[in-house]
Amino acid sequence: MPAICAGCGEHLGEVPAHTPEIGAVLCRRCSAGLQFLGGDGCRLCQAPATDVVCNVCASRRKREGSSLDGCRAGVAFEGNAEGWIRDFKYPGDGISGLLPGPESIVVALARDISGTLAEDRPDLVLPVPLHPKRLRARGFNPAATLARAIANCAGARLSTDLLIRKRDTPSQTQLGRRQRRANVSDAFACTRASVASIWLVDDVVTTGATLEEAARCLRRAGAKHIQAVCAARTL
Repeated sequence: MPAICAGCGEHLGEVPAHTPEIGAVLCRRCSAGLQFLGGDGCRLCQAPATDVVCNVCASRRKREGSSLDGCRAGVAFEGNAEGWIRDFKYPGDGISGLLPGPESIVVALARDISGTLAEDRPDLVLPVPLHPKRLRARGFNPAATLARAIANCAGARLSTDLLIRKRDTPSQTQLGRRQRRANVSDAFACTRASVASIWLVDDVVTTGATLEEAARCLRRAGAKHIQAVCAARTL
């Protein structure tokens, strides 16, 4: 069967898209509608920067502290990318309604951005965990799906039990930066000590509050290097 674009359903053709993984699932026209963020710029927010960390992130890190060594996402969370990610995260019928099209797109975005970190291969790849109550209700953890694909791509070990979510936090969607930080405060726990180099995986990064809190927990458990890897970022 000929390959078709997971975005528009047209024949995929032989014209390569912008990045290797996304070129296997999206046609050039659909991939051209995405705002790719790439590996350049500030290592925390990916904004254009002359230094490793931009002035805004440097000031915030000095004021609030940070346990992340870097945070990289594939595309901007807008337009078609936002729709595909929402369809992947919230299938209409739960896990039985998972859509292969959106899932293949989001996985490709995550694998592509992780490929830009190839020189920094981790010991462990961890998804941001869901609380057991949320996991039972949803049926799957989107971040774990991405983490599994990234671990396979990087040739690293996947761990889904080192970091757990001990508190069922309310949705962050309508919260501001300070509210998000308070909402996820002390929400995670580590089941054992680890001195590993870690890639921490989530689907979308907005303010980074969840990733920062998870990273703080991992630091306390002994992690020596923590890089966040996400499919998309809210600009």
